[in-house]
Formats: sequence, structure tokens, C-alpha cells
Amino acid sequence: MEYPIIKLSFLFLLSAFFSSCEASYFSLTTFHLQRIEEEFPLFAGYVRYLLHSPKRLLITIVVGNEVVNALISITVTALFLRFFGNQGEWLAIFVTTLSLLIVGEAVPKTVGIKNSVHLAPFFAPFLMIGYIVERPVVSFLEIITTKLMKRFYRNRDRQEGITEEEFKMLIDLGHREGILEEDQRDLIHRVFELSDKPVSELMVPRVEMFCLPVSLPLEDMEREIIKIRHARIPIYGTDKDDILGILYARDILSIKLTGEHATSVTKLLKRPYYVPLEKSAGVLLRELQLRHLDVAIVVDEFGTVAGMVTMEDILKHLFIDVYDDYGIREQLWHRVDDRTIVVSGRMTLREFQEITGMEVPLSKSRTVGGYILHLFGKLPVPGETVEHRGYILQVESLIGNRIAAIRVRKKEGNG
Repeated sequence: MEYPIIKLSFLFLLSAFFSSCEASYFSLTTFHLQRIEEEFPLFAGYVRYLLHSPKRLLITIVVGNEVVNALISITVTALFLRFFGNQGEWLAIFVTTLSLLIVGEAVPKTVGIKNSVHLAPFFAPFLMIGYIVERPVVSFLEIITTKLMKRFYRNRDRQEGITEEEFKMLIDLGHREGILEEDQRDLIHRVFELSDKPVSELMVPRVEMFCLPVSLPLEDMEREIIKIRHARIPIYGTDKDDILGILYARDILSIKLTGEHATSVTKLLKRPYYVPLEKSAGVLLRELQLRHLDVAIVVDEFGTVAGMVTMEDILKHLFIDVYDDYGIREQLWHRVDDRTIVVSGRMTLREFQEITGMEVPLSKSRTVGGYILHLFGKLPVPGETVEHRGYILQVESLIGNRIAAIRVRKKEGNG
């Protein structure tokens, strides 16, 4: 009697082990894996190795669990038949099922999910042994399941799960039901939009980039930086297409505070990070985070500098409501009267279209200033006007060769 009880206790312990393994490993998130690397560095590599092939890991766990559960059923049935005769068969089924549900499934899986960070590293060495012991069976089952899945999903879309549009619909539903506030819903939508938005729509255009020549003495650079109050300044050689590096205001100002003497500004420059015009703003945000950078130089297909974009430019797009609340957002237009507004040349054509209702081809230019240049076919002077789609567009001011402001007036009889 003593031997079967010890045997059953050990088998139930193994069943709980496999169930807990399954729950703990398949509930791990990226955040959990980072914690494991920090708290259990010796076992973190094993955990990542096991999760590298989730299908094989799952088959290993399931095979071990099924074998153990089968041994439990055989042992319990034999024990009950010995003491209760033929009537013990049904009693054995009931006791085995209930015991496995509680001791072998519900409890260990709950514990595994709640303590996945601590249990996954602890289980790792035992699962590695299981990998070796079960390898022939696991490899065979992996081949069979792969072939079955390919046959089953041959005419199906392989990408299951929720799509971006479905997720957006759920977000909108959550807002309608009062679960999400309007600003929360808008933020989530902007996160999705970020992956489709090219950096060209967020960058500071080349003509508006504040750059300094490398030939300028340090004292003059310091004076210009204090005057303009920019944190990051591109430094160029012959022209703006020859960006030598990024100068951080803190670096040059620290020289004055510490009394140090720099022989050349080039020693203070950080290597510029170049990105194409078409790069996704969402991808760039992740790249800047990974590289510990906060500025990128945008170039066109010919390698010509088109502008620059900073981490702040991207975050402004995401957290536009916060910038509005604190009055940080740039005012791109103001109303003069019921029929007239003045807009900045930097306003995007999409925003311009939304504000005025004017139908404009978005492919012609990115900004209103660029579109006005296209309409005139030359650089206009302040005061020049052009009629377009029921509106009178008048150039208000220029900054260098850039159109800074445009007065937009709806013609009489046009709405």
C-alpha cells in the first residue's frame, strides 16, 4: 500500500510540474523576459532558447504530461480494482478525473501564471533534460503536426488574429461605451497612424534647419546657440549637404562652465544618423530609442539633405493634446474674419484642406508654402495674389526664400 501512494504522489507532482511549466512559459511577456534577465541571468539564456521554438516546447510539455497522466490513471484504476473489485473501475475514473483537474491542472496552472517570472527560470534545467529525453518522440510529432497544419490551412489566410482595423473598431467601441476617454482613443489611433506616416511629414524642412558652419569660432557658436535656444545643432562643412555631425548645446556650454578649452568643435560632434524621406515615423522612433539618439538627418534619393527630425517632433504628433494643454503647440493659423484666415507656410496640405474645405492635390507638395510656390511657378513677393478653386491666396510674408504666411480669403458668392 505504501509503495503505490508514494508512486502516485510523485506522478501527481510531475503532472503539476508539466501543467505549471505550460502556464508559466506561455504567459511570459517581453517585460517578464527582461525581468528574468535582470534577476536570473544564469537561466535567462535557457528560457529564451526554450521559447525560441514554442511549438517544440509545447509538444515536449504535452507529451510528458500525457504520459504522466496515463500512468496516474493506470495506477489509480489498479489500486481501486484491488480494493473494490469491478465496482472500483467507475470510482477510479471519477477520482482520477477530479484529482487531475484540481491537482494536475487548475492549481498548478494558476500558480504558474501568477509566478511565471520566478518559476520559468527554475523549470528551465528540467525542461532542457526533457528536450533530450523526449527528442525522438517530439521530433516525430513536430513533423506530423506541421504537415497536418499545412494541409488544414492550405486555403486559409495564415495570419490569424485581430487586424489593425478590427482593433481600431474595438477602440472606438470602448470610447462609445465610456471605457476610454476621447483623448485616450485619439492617442491610440495616432500610434497606429505613426507607422504609416513618413518622416517627411514631421521633419523640419531644410530651409528652416538651424545649422552652423564648422569654421565658426566656438565663442560665436556659443553666442548663436544661446540666442536661438536650440538643444541640437547640425554642423556643416561646405554646405548643408555636408553635415559633419550634431552639436549638443550642453556640450559646448559645459566648456564655459568647467573652464575647459576645446581645440576644435569637431571633437564635440556626434555622428549624424541619416534616414530616407519615406521612412516610417514609427520605425524611426524605435530606431532612435534603440540607438539612444534623439535626432536624425533626412535625405532624399540623391543623398541631398531634405530636413531633420527629432524625437520631440515624433512625440509631438503622439501627444498633441498635452502640447495643446500647455500651450506648446505651434499656432499654424488664425482667423481674421468670417471669410479670411492667415495660415503658416509650414502647415501641411492635409490640415489646410480640413480647415478650409478646399480640394487640393496632396501629391503636389507637402506644405501650403510649397503648394503656393507650385501655383505661382516662381518665388512670389509679399502682396502677390493668385485665385484658386474659389479662394484668393495672397502671400503675406517671406523668410529668405521660403513662404512664411499666406492670407486665404473665400471669394464672394462662394459659400
